[in-house]
Amino acid sequence: MQEDSQKLAKNFKQAPIWQILDQGAGRFVRIAASVALARILFPDDFGIYALSLSILELARLSVNFGVGSAIVQTSDSPDSFVNSAFWTNLGASALMFINVLIFAFLAVRIFGQPVLMYTAPVLGITLLTGGFAHINQSLLIRTLEFKTLAKASVSKLAVESVASIGFAVAGFGVWSFILGYVLGDVVQSMLIWFSTEWRPDWKPNFQYPRKFWKFGANIFLFCLSTYLLEFMPTFIVGRITDVFVLGLFSFAWRQSRWIGDIPKLIGKNMLFPAFSRLQSNFEEFEKLYDRWLRFMLVWGAPIFIAQFVFSPLYVPAIFGAKWAPAITGLQLLVVMAFIEITFYVPHSEAVTARGRVEKNVYWRMIEALALGITLIFVSSKGPTAIAAGILVVRAGVMPFYLFQTRAFVGIKFKPLLKSVRPALVLCCAGWVGGLTVYKFSSEIHFLVLIGLGVVSAVLWVFLSLRFAPEIKKLFSEASKMLSARFNTSKQIVALTSE
Repeated sequence: MQEDSQKLAKNFKQAPIWQILDQGAGRFVRIAASVALARILFPDDFGIYALSLSILELARLSVNFGVGSAIVQTSDSPDSFVNSAFWTNLGASALMFINVLIFAFLAVRIFGQPVLMYTAPVLGITLLTGGFAHINQSLLIRTLEFKTLAKASVSKLAVESVASIGFAVAGFGVWSFILGYVLGDVVQSMLIWFSTEWRPDWKPNFQYPRKFWKFGANIFLFCLSTYLLEFMPTFIVGRITDVFVLGLFSFAWRQSRWIGDIPKLIGKNMLFPAFSRLQSNFEEFEKLYDRWLRFMLVWGAPIFIAQFVFSPLYVPAIFGAKWAPAITGLQLLVVMAFIEITFYVPHSEAVTARGRVEKNVYWRMIEALALGITLIFVSSKGPTAIAAGILVVRAGVMPFYLFQTRAFVGIKFKPLLKSVRPALVLCCAGWVGGLTVYKFSSEIHFLVLIGLGVVSAVLWVFLSLRFAPEIKKLFSEASKMLSARFNTSKQIVALTSE
């Protein structure tokens, strides 16, 4: 028992490192693939893929009914409980694959794109393959084994990217996305399966389904609200406009997530299990919340600001002039991504960890309703209007959500605001400076811009190390890990040479 506790403590300490390495390496691979695919393929291909992926995610909604989250939240559960979770999840996966076929048939009638009858079911294969490894993945998350998860995730992205580019060069069009996605997902499921010792009892066991669904009902509703916010724009834009405009919007959405998905996934994968385990330790709970805010305000902001300022330069140069109409929409979505990841993600995960998922569901449903109404009116005006509508709705609803749910989180927000105030001021100054540079960039000499950038970066790092010093500890732990790995490699080489 003591050995398990020590291992868990070690995994918790190293979790941020592996999450950053995972998302950093994965993002690098995905960016490289996105550049190649955007230059080879066309907006229509992106539009069809966005619709196909939306159909898949609609079917995936009720695959586990929170079964995986139930495994993560229960620290100690009997093997019969986990085995029942496996069979419950696998049965749901099979049912959802059938639903993919039904949804694809309906989508063809709604959007007038016959190819959806083939692309969506092929993507649906991943529901079946992923169903076998889903519980194993939940067990890895429960024990904070992010090293194993990182290896599987990066391998998936590498296989998906290489395969997609290969198919695109060969002239497969939208099928480049589809086939690459399936191959990558199969590889990830296999790696997770073989990286864990737990195996199901191959005799079907449905002993606890009511317990799963009772816990997972709110999780399912939360996933439904998340789906509406993430994928409802795809359906509305695709229905009101065409796949070309949808492709431009999909491109802007994907590029705005280049950077944003790294801290977002780190937050979702690390904050929920961490908050869940710190529920009884209010002091550490508040510290974790505080650290996330200061870290994102100080170290996350410059990256989003840089993407906002330089997107008019790098999008045409890297991806091609055909994507120029998506630039302004991309900039607006970058602002939204920063607001969402900095403020919404930690609060949402804290509320969920406190067992008050229904509060998240309530406010996300309100936001989804407001977003749907807004998109109906603005979608016909193009990608920029669509992105502006999404930003206005998110920025308008979020303050009310934070205020109304503050009591359930159990954090004293006045001391918290006092703690993060210097970081918040620095962040606001950074955004004002970035917007000013963007506005007058055409009137400033290129070398002067570089000089201003260097001076600003040095000043920012100096202030950041003071207002969010956790980064030093993070790099220190990463250095220790890399050093240990290097020394181990030297020992192995020495032994083999003898």
